Amino acid sequence: MIASGPGRGNQGGSYQPKALFSSELGSLNHNRLVSGPRVIRKEVMPMTIEEATERNTDLSRSPHMKGMDKSIEAIKLGIEALKATPRANIIERLRKDAPQAALTSPKGDVLLCFTCDPYQPIDTIHRLTRQAIEILHDNNFTVAILTKGGKRAERDFDLLSPKDSFAVTLTFLDEQNSIKWEPKAAIPEERIESLKKAHDLGIKTWVSLEPVINPDATMEVIRQTHTFVDLYKVGKINYHKIEESIDWSMFLRNVKTILEAYGSQYYIKKDLRVYG
Repeated sequence: MIASGPGRGNQGGSYQPKALFSSELGSLNHNRLVSGPRVIRKEVMPMTIEEATERNTDLSRSPHMKGMDKSIEAIKLGIEALKATPRANIIERLRKDAPQAALTSPKGDVLLCFTCDPYQPIDTIHRLTRQAIEILHDNNFTVAILTKGGKRAERDFDLLSPKDSFAVTLTFLDEQNSIKWEPKAAIPEERIESLKKAHDLGIKTWVSLEPVINPDATMEVIRQTHTFVDLYKVGKINYHKIEESIDWSMFLRNVKTILEAYGSQYYIKKDLRVYG
């Protein structure tokens, strides 16, 4: 079982990626596709932009951004897009390794990505994820996308088929808590809209309800998204003092009850499953 992706388990899961798209796009072997742009950070922008980014300012509203070419749209999302550099020869290495992996690996989904995000701001500039999807498709791999990138992911929906899947991570529905816990991510409303669009296009959809920070918020996410989500993956928060304040046994009972009431497929991660 690949813990980072949704899978078949004792609690109703029926879907499991068979290969992992990890933080380095590099070598492929018989049981793992290792990929995804690891970034190297360096300062390239003025402090005024950086300060605005740290305050989660929407730079697209700034008068200084008016008239700027859309080809540098990533700048709107803050300094992170221009502080990052993709790993050298990522696409070339995947293009070389994928055909060999196709011959030796069991076919299945390649997860893009649990250890980083395939639609972080830098991808607006380099479009590496689109190239990676095309290469994987050319070698008969399907993809399972997991992102907090919101609308940035929609530009590649034209590449996805019903054999692929698209997912977002949702911890809260309200923007304020989302910005507090996920300061660089797209707001929940934007991520949900991307889910709806994928569903309407016939692409399988799933949601990573992980980490569960507020059980009530997680339950509300399910209530508001179950009509266009095919699968939920649920995992508790770990290594944070807040986990001690949550009755995980009660949450597990409640989340299973609501998911089963809606007829939703789900996968409970091991760290939460032990409370059952």
